[in-house]
Amino acid sequence: MLWEDVERHYLRDDVAGEIARFSRDRWVAIHVSDVGGLRMLRYHPSGGEPIRVESVDDLRRVVQALRPRSFYATIHRYRWRGGAMVDIVSSMPSWDIDSRDGDWVKVVKAGGEILGELESHGISRSVIVKWSGEGMHIHLNDKAFTPGLAARYGPLNIAYAVTQYIISRIRPAEGVLVENKVDPARVFTSPLSLHRSLDRVCVCIEPEMLDEFSPSWTLPGSFRHFSGWDRYVAGEADMLALKALEAVGPYPSSKSRRRLHPPVDHVIRMLHKRLGDI
Repeated sequence: MLWEDVERHYLRDDVAGEIARFSRDRWVAIHVSDVGGLRMLRYHPSGGEPIRVESVDDLRRVVQALRPRSFYATIHRYRWRGGAMVDIVSSMPSWDIDSRDGDWVKVVKAGGEILGELESHGISRSVIVKWSGEGMHIHLNDKAFTPGLAARYGPLNIAYAVTQYIISRIRPAEGVLVENKVDPARVFTSPLSLHRSLDRVCVCIEPEMLDEFSPSWTLPGSFRHFSGWDRYVAGEADMLALKALEAVGPYPSSKSRRRLHPPVDHVIRMLHKRLGDI
């Protein structure tokens, strides 16, 4: 796509609104064109502060100033003080599903297995299902956990344990890879973002309509998107969190439930250098 087409897409009211809604209270990353390909930015080139999109106006300023190809946001919501992150408030359990042979039908089936397992644990109204590029992302809305639970056990610990626990209970088809991507630096594609290399749109799918999904839903200009993706039931995931923490334990690097680590932005800078692009 030419930049004019990319810009036209992001300046649509519905697109700008969805990206802003997903990004609120999160740290945003973007892919921008660079010599030899794409480069991921997490900080404004001028000033060095984290990129944030709290409103449609913020989104439009980023588009006009930085010319992004794709938008991402962290699985974590942060408490912010000015332009600086203080700590993680909540985190989304997140599953990344891909097929080694490009068979999207098998990816959808694996997504259905995850939804079925979540439903068996009483969770049906707090799940976000997205198709991005050639794979699927499933998130459990972080607002489905009561704040007291996150304060007691740590949001990163909860998100990691729940993701891993569900993975341990499904059996995806051969060639399908279901990964736990929960870590302090993780970002996922924002709803209605363009894919970084394919001329496709990241769309949300109503969980009840998953069996009807077709990749044709992701075509720019005629995409089909579920705008109710952010629904949730407060406390719906609490029992699953406790069960997962008992079975899996905390995030591997956690030494204590108390904060004994460097500032969040420092951790993310270091992880981003080590892991590179998503």
